[in-house]
Amino acid sequence: MNKKIIIRYSEIALKKGNRKRFENQLAENIRWTLKGYEFKLVKTWGRFFITDFDQDEILIEKLKKVPGISNFSVAEVTTERTIEKIAEKAIELLSKDYDSQSRGYFKVDTRRVDKKFPKNANLISKEVADIVLPNFENFIVKLNRPEITVGIELYEEDALVFINRHRGVDGLPVGSSGKMSLLLSGGIDSPVAGYKIISRGVKLNSIYYHSVPYTSEGARLKVIDLATILSKYQNNYMDLFIVHFTDIQRAVRKDCRASYGTVLDRRYMMKIADIIASKTNHKALITGESIGQVASQTIENITSVDVISKLPILRPLIGDNKLEITKIAQKVGTYETSIKPFDDCCVLFAPKAPVTKANIEYLDKEEKRLNEDELIESALLKTKVIKIRRDQIEEVTLEDYLKKLR
Repeated sequence: MNKKIIIRYSEIALKKGNRKRFENQLAENIRWTLKGYEFKLVKTWGRFFITDFDQDEILIEKLKKVPGISNFSVAEVTTERTIEKIAEKAIELLSKDYDSQSRGYFKVDTRRVDKKFPKNANLISKEVADIVLPNFENFIVKLNRPEITVGIELYEEDALVFINRHRGVDGLPVGSSGKMSLLLSGGIDSPVAGYKIISRGVKLNSIYYHSVPYTSEGARLKVIDLATILSKYQNNYMDLFIVHFTDIQRAVRKDCRASYGTVLDRRYMMKIADIIASKTNHKALITGESIGQVASQTIENITSVDVISKLPILRPLIGDNKLEITKIAQKVGTYETSIKPFDDCCVLFAPKAPVTKANIEYLDKEEKRLNEDELIESALLKTKVIKIRRDQIEEVTLEDYLKKLR
């Protein structure tokens, strides 16, 4: 099969002195994502090429999930670089999806990498179109936003012809922007926050708070599924920390003012996340909060949580509305899992009249009612780690997990 996959990137090309580092990271991530399949990855200036493959449909779906890739095409290759041969390849490709009666706005777009080729890009496009169009008599040439585009890339050894551009995640390759920890609930928002931060080159772990027996095994499995989906965007890799949160929530409800329950929960979540992230050398915490979406997400309540974390807390969705977030969830593939009817611990323990403008000094006083060190130590002792590797799952204790990091 004489085909190549042309992989294009955009933001990486702007990195100037650091460009090579980002390119190398993207190449490593492509190899990890496609591990187990036959292929060869070749780097040229401004492009990667995948050759010697035989399962293009599988590779297409996997490449769509690699941050740093702007778009890519599966191209037919011809070493006979004549206008006639290139046009023949174009007709062959078009005929798979269109017949002589098909209608549509049409364009040929040529990139002439080999500047020694005797004809310029515009002339190549025109001459190829002149041969192609009689075979599709209802195609109409339109250079601005055509519906059907034949792409041509002309190199010294061969010409590549394609009619598809598959969209990638874009952004930066995972691993180029450090490591951070995502507070992952079973809702729509936090997986989207994770996806957005992954697309900025961050490698994520996730932390989930489980309140047995109030939250079910179904809720736990749902979050594992969400973490598995996110793992596909970072080389099929994710560590999910499942924190036993029951005792803390019981203590807060028993000894603290009811209306402050949700904010106090959030503060303890951040304290525990801060400890786990620091022990795993992660540099920030990520949440799915959006300003004003629920009572706990007013600026006062958000501020009252921020002050107790030693690490920065980043909120990629802070200015997004629910419709925008839902659209991304549907695109990423987390939406159908997120809407499964399993409540998380925040929903189940939510007070009837939650405070919307929490006072930090008052919260500090409320926490002094609790044996904080003992509660946090107990929660960490019962924490389990789900290690997700290429859809294979292994569960270990937090203690064993941290031993292997040392």
